[in-house]
Amino acid sequence: MACARCSRRDFLAFSGKAVVAGVAVQALPSCTTAQKTVAAGNATLTVDISLPENVALADAGGAVYVNDPNDIERPIIVVRAADDLVFAFSSRCTHAGGFVGLPAGGLETCPLHGSKFDIAGKVLLGPATVNLTSYTAVLSGNVITITV
Repeated sequence: MACARCSRRDFLAFSGKAVVAGVAVQALPSCTTAQKTVAAGNATLTVDISLPENVALADAGGAVYVNDPNDIERPIIVVRAADDLVFAFSSRCTHAGGFVGLPAGGLETCPLHGSKFDIAGKVLLGPATVNLTSYTAVLSGNVITITV
């Protein structure tokens, strides 16, 4: 973005995004391995929880990041909520697009403005007012299938 004539607001917004992007790139752990297939316009990701990089999903309470084919800047958060229940949702905060971290103490937090989300991606504390974008996630045996 050339800022020869941009407003102070535009300059600060652009600068802030650059700083946040730099921090987010450093803070992002590597994403786990997921197989991707595309059918009828929908991408389907499969995560094999028996693989070493997905070991966090072997037990309830575990979570990992998976590359989002629709958002290269923010991965999908996959959470094993119970033995037979999994959730998948975007790690892009719905307030200002910040990077939402993996659950800690049952909450995901956006460090930009403090929005908090539960393990299903629902807003618990603003300023965000919209839940994280969720995806259908189904656990069958050792495989989690996510439709995005």
